Amino acid sequence: MPLSPARAAAFDILLRVERESSYASELLHADTYNRLSAQDHALTMELVMGVLRWRSRLDAEIAPASSQPLSKLDLEIL
Repeated sequence: MPLSPARAAAFDILLRVERESSYASELLHADTYNRLSAQDHALTMELVMGVLRWRSRLDAEIAPASSQPLSKLDLEIL
């Protein structure tokens, strides 16, 4: 099943936030993501901000289920 444009954009933004220490708010307003439909842009914003808001909780839920420390997992997996 192909990834929706909103989910693909959110994934890309979250990776850039982690790898490049970019600011999510700046990336969300970049031309690349402003080309999304209004509905996709809104979903992208909700996904990105939700993951960042709940990151500590998400990490706390994932860590006990992982056989490796989170710091050793590929970002694409997290």
